[in-house]
Amino acid sequence: IKVNGLPDNGYYTLSTTDWQPYTWSVNSVALAEVLHTTLAYWQAGRVESAFKLWKSALLESMSLGSSPGNFQQLSFYDAMRGELYRDFADPIGVASRTLVEGLFGVLPNALSDTLLIRPGLPRDWNSASLVIPDILFDFKRNHYFDIYTIIPKFPKKMNLKLQVFANMDSIESIKVNGKESSWNNIEKTVGYPIIEIPCTYEEEYLIKIKWKGQPPVEPSYDSFITRDDSLSVFVQNARIMKVYDPQKVLKNPVKGNNYLHSQIIGEKGHRTIFLKLKQEQISWWAPISFEIENPIDINAPIEQKSNLLTFSIHNNTSKIKKGILLVNKGISGFRQELAIQPESNSKLINIPDNYLVTGTNMVGFKCDDVSSVEKSIANWDIQNSENEKWEEINLSKYFNDKVTNIFENKYLSPRSPYPTLQLPWQGIGNWCSPLVKPNIDDTGLRRRAGNNNKIVLPQGIPFTTPGDVKEKNIIFTSLWDNYPDKIIIPLSGKSSHAYFLMTGSTNPMQSQFTNGNIIIEYMDNQEECLQLRNPDTWWPIEQDYYDDEFAFSLNEPKPERVHLKTGYITRDFDDYVSIKGFTSRAIDGGAATVFDIPLNPLKELKQLKLETTANEVVIGLMSITLIRDK
Repeated sequence: IKVNGLPDNGYYTLSTTDWQPYTWSVNSVALAEVLHTTLAYWQAGRVESAFKLWKSALLESMSLGSSPGNFQQLSFYDAMRGELYRDFADPIGVASRTLVEGLFGVLPNALSDTLLIRPGLPRDWNSASLVIPDILFDFKRNHYFDIYTIIPKFPKKMNLKLQVFANMDSIESIKVNGKESSWNNIEKTVGYPIIEIPCTYEEEYLIKIKWKGQPPVEPSYDSFITRDDSLSVFVQNARIMKVYDPQKVLKNPVKGNNYLHSQIIGEKGHRTIFLKLKQEQISWWAPISFEIENPIDINAPIEQKSNLLTFSIHNNTSKIKKGILLVNKGISGFRQELAIQPESNSKLINIPDNYLVTGTNMVGFKCDDVSSVEKSIANWDIQNSENEKWEEINLSKYFNDKVTNIFENKYLSPRSPYPTLQLPWQGIGNWCSPLVKPNIDDTGLRRRAGNNNKIVLPQGIPFTTPGDVKEKNIIFTSLWDNYPDKIIIPLSGKSSHAYFLMTGSTNPMQSQFTNGNIIIEYMDNQEECLQLRNPDTWWPIEQDYYDDEFAFSLNEPKPERVHLKTGYITRDFDDYVSIKGFTSRAIDGGAATVFDIPLNPLKELKQLKLETTANEVVIGLMSITLIRDK
């Protein structure tokens, strides 16, 4: 959230999901949902995170929005709808709840005769007060004194439990209405120590806490660690009592009173372990959150320049890494010795097109230790050699439908037998628009294929596809009973690359995970697999994905799409049509998509398996073309 004249203090907001393709209410920037997230933070004891997001959301809506003091439904930052509606009931309700339950922590439970108050105030606040019909709450801090004034006005008389963050590691005294009071340390607290002060019912409370000692320690450690490197955590003025490792990332840990050393194992990503700390009179669980990095990373821009592959190699370790750079397999691949300095990037590496193929190129850096890494980098703006030896696989005997029938079926099973919000029976639609049926028209593709039953991409890749409108032209697979869930196609010979013309369906509920697979098996039973993952490597027939690098983000370059109605082939298309209530990025007539898999040119091919693994999608294969070694 950035506005001219507003200091940039890291204010931010969140989208409801990162699911694609967009559909109404599934991928939005909704104030109510953001505020629910802040409530979850407060309930988990993550006070600082809760307050930063809460302040950001209310600032964006009530101060920076188009109406002062407004509780909007959707934010200005919503990519599809922008700011929407005034004083919407959803955010009004949860804003009230986050103020009372979250920030001030007022949690009455009349059924158990208990008024729990667990303030979620930022820890650097020295005062705060809340006055609502049910309660008056006032907090003031003066050096070592915390003073709480609480006047409950609930119709039910309840005993009070006040739970507050421990400002210091020891307590000199606690007085409730002038009398000494007992207190308990809540040992299961995660993140920061909390004490509880139990009180019998009073019409009003004046609670004075006098702290002494030192503030609770904050463990020191590196937040970025390479795989198979070591984690070292140190604490001062406290003892490590226990270690909890729910993600199993510690190998041979060594724990002392005030330190933990351990080798780190596991895949790249964010991890957390927990240390139970004891400091004078208080104890709590401290989360130790860090990110595991690969020793070596290959970094490349998503969109590459024409006829070039550009990338750099980053050494995340403290040692020089020497190895061999490999680009693509076989005798035509690129090889070069490299040495990369500690904790630094290599120079920008540019691989010319005579070592490259259209689509996916495999880049590897092979070291003599565990640091070896491999990454696929796609560039669809590489022209294949005119001397390439192509072989189009004849799929005609495997075709089980026409592509135009994809939304003409009734997909009735398997389905839940109970009332639930389900995908409409034609296999597409949403809860507001259940009667959607996009126009899928393959006349342009068939016209382009003509009597030769072939189309050729601008990069020179040929695909066989029937030109006769009476012939079937696709193999559909699905977990719907209408089609088989997988199909196997025999292959033979050797190949360095396979290209596929595919199309089918996917939905927001199938986003950010694999919808299906293309698996190519060699004679030695080794495999190459293309995971058809929404949105990276699987696109819906009826529309293009949207990419704004925020709520909608693509991690792979846009593939070539073959427009079925016109035969137009492009990666850059903007002449969209609208499907009312469904999408504004529809392609009239639908589109197929080009995907590919690099292969080992030294191995004999055995078979290809196409399978659908996600519910409610249809995955179709229209054509396969192999590059044969000359």
